[in-house]
Amino acid sequence: MTISALYAYAVVAADAPVPVLEAILPHAPILAVRHGALAVLASPVPRALFETGSPEAMTADPAWMAARATRHHAVVMAASEPGPALPLAFGALFSDGAALLAWLVAHEATLAAALPLVEGAAEWSLSLSEDTQRHAAWLAAHDPALAALRRQAEAAGPGTAYLLQKRLGKVEQGVRAAHLEATLQRLADMTAGVARHTAAMAPRGDRAGGITALVPRAQAGVLNNAVAALAQSCQEAGLATELSGPWPPYAFARAVAQRMARTHEGAAHV
Repeated sequence: MTISALYAYAVVAADAPVPVLEAILPHAPILAVRHGALAVLASPVPRALFETGSPEAMTADPAWMAARATRHHAVVMAASEPGPALPLAFGALFSDGAALLAWLVAHEATLAAALPLVEGAAEWSLSLSEDTQRHAAWLAAHDPALAALRRQAEAAGPGTAYLLQKRLGKVEQGVRAAHLEATLQRLADMTAGVARHTAAMAPRGDRAGGITALVPRAQAGVLNNAVAALAQSCQEAGLATELSGPWPPYAFARAVAQRMARTHEGAAHV
């Protein structure tokens, strides 16, 4: 199959070593496209494998895509070990070396400013999950307004009780949302003093939300201790915090890409 594209992994310093390991595809080399103080790590690949709609495309095969994502992550991790690396999004393709070099030249200033921020740092994910029933029971026992309204509904006649129960449901939703928001704010405040960059994590499944934080490695212990201290009070309220990492700075890199897009630099490949 014809080699017709470059798959890009990460932006690194121009003098950074090129990782020696299996690339996005077996037997594909990893090379560096350099300009000034920066380089982009990339591998030559057949474009058709990655293009949806192509007869040769493998993007509809979950197992193939999972294997490619694993290799992408492995290369980014290897690139991050000797120095700072700004990961590009999974699936970043350029038509050839000239196109990749032109992209690097066009965005040199933004990338050169972002790369030092990941020096000596790693990204951590702080997620907040909820046991809905336990959380509701804790709020009912600890929120005075909810407790008073519940007693009022229990003591009222049938007609009034029905209206009060409806009101109680709405109040419970509001109190629950406010408590989740306050707890998420505590997570955000916790990272503010140690993180170089933070980003919100959207709710998903039983995850009520969370924070990604780019933290200097020397401050990782401070973050771990703060999360552990918060975990006990969360557990009592039917909430759970989870700290995972360290990871390459994927969320920070997405923020850089978004900033590039907002300033019309064009970040389609980051």
